[in-house]
Amino acid sequence: ELPAVVDDGNLRWDDLRFPAQSINPAGTTAPPTVVTDENGYTGCLSFAGNADNAVSGVAQMPHAWSRGTAIKPHLHWTKPTGSASAVTWELYYRVLGSPGDVAGAWVGPITATILAGNQQVSNQHLISSFGEVSMTGLKESACINWRLYRRGSTDADNNAVVLTEFDIHYQADKNGTVEEIPS
Repeated sequence: ELPAVVDDGNLRWDDLRFPAQSINPAGTTAPPTVVTDENGYTGCLSFAGNADNAVSGVAQMPHAWSRGTAIKPHLHWTKPTGSASAVTWELYYRVLGSPGDVAGAWVGPITATILAGNQQVSNQHLISSFGEVSMTGLKESACINWRLYRRGSTDADNNAVVLTEFDIHYQADKNGTVEEIPS
């Protein structure tokens, strides 16, 4: 028998992480390229300034997640050539739901906004947010399918940009669940 989970009632933030090195761009229509330059962002993903590149994946909510609380998808990225020209990142997501649920429809596009960093400075670590996604009524192990695009064919920046990580901030209120498959 598993020990009881002690809930101290304190919500805390954590990241559900998708480092660029863990995202397989092979399944998308127009994948970004993997950076192989050992003096650059080795292993990260370079999104072209003249094409719409995309990556996708599935996120499963951790057992430590505070059931039903909103999540906040965001990007960590950089502009090797800093400029005031805007880069357009778009997110589409589909809530696959909790075990036993029927998947929902795709939502999007949701356009990112820069929260931290200055895109005019070359190689600066930038964070862009897609805002909150409601997870009301869902429980631990809920899954979300996501697609991320850089709209290089239409945005204002003609230079390549580099994705270092896609993250989902979530609130945790416990160390896990007592049940292996939450009900």
